[in-house]
Amino acid sequence: MEFIEAFHLIESSLYESSNERRLSLLDKSLDVILTETYEKMLHYAHNLKSPITMLHMLGVILPILGLVILPLVVNFMGNVKWYHLAMGYNVALPISVYLLGKKILATRPTGYGDTDTSDANPNLKKYKDVIINLAGLEIRLNPIIFSVFIGIVFLLIGFSPLIMHAAGIPDIPLYGEDSTSPCGGMFCLLGYKESTAPETLGQIVGPYGLGAAMLSLFIVLGAGLSIGIYYKLRSKNIIKIRERSKKLEAEFAS
Repeated sequence: MEFIEAFHLIESSLYESSNERRLSLLDKSLDVILTETYEKMLHYAHNLKSPITMLHMLGVILPILGLVILPLVVNFMGNVKWYHLAMGYNVALPISVYLLGKKILATRPTGYGDTDTSDANPNLKKYKDVIINLAGLEIRLNPIIFSVFIGIVFLLIGFSPLIMHAAGIPDIPLYGEDSTSPCGGMFCLLGYKESTAPETLGQIVGPYGLGAAMLSLFIVLGAGLSIGIYYKLRSKNIIKIRERSKKLEAEFAS
C-alpha cells in the first residue's frame, strides 16, 4: 500500500510547475515508503517472539527431549518399530520445523525482491557450474555430479556393516579380548546377535556393534556434505563476480 501511495506522489510531482514543490513531493514519497516499511518491520519484529519461541522449542528442545523419550516409547510400546521412530524423528520433525520457519518468514513485510539474472541472460548460467580451464578448453561440470559422488561414497561407508554382513564377512574385534563375545573382542565392528523376542526367536538381528554405530554417522554426514558442497560450488563463481562488483562500486563511490 505504501508503495502505491509513494508512486502516486512521484506521478503527481511530474505535473507540478514549481521545482521546489516537485522536490518536496519526491522527498515525501521517499519518506512515506521508508516510514511505512519501518513501522511494518517494527511490528513484525515485535510479533516474532511467540513464533520464534515455538520454533526454538520444536527445533531444539523437542529433539533433545526425544533422545530421552524415544527409548521409553520402545520399552512401553512393543508395536513401535525402528522405522516409526526414524520417520518421526528424522523426517516428520525436520519437515515441521521447515514449514513453521517458512510460515514465519512469509509474514514479513514486503521489501527488496532478489531476482536471478541468469534466467534473463542464458550466458550467465555457466557461472552456476564448475568451470575447469584445460589447455584453453573450458569444461563445465554440473555441481550435482560432485555432490552425488560424495553422497554415494559416504552412503557406502555408512552401509558397509550391512554390506559386510550380506557378503558373509566375519565380525572384526575392535578392542581387547573377550572369549564370551562373538567376535572375540570387547567391542565388535558389526555386533550382530540372535533375537530373543518370541516372534523373531533365533533370527540374526543387528548391527549393534560400536563400529557399526560410528560408521552410521557417515550416512547423515554424506547427506549434509553433498547438499552443502552442491550449493557452495553452485554459488562460488557468482560470489566472485559479486565481490568484484562491490570492489568496482567502491572505486566509483570514492
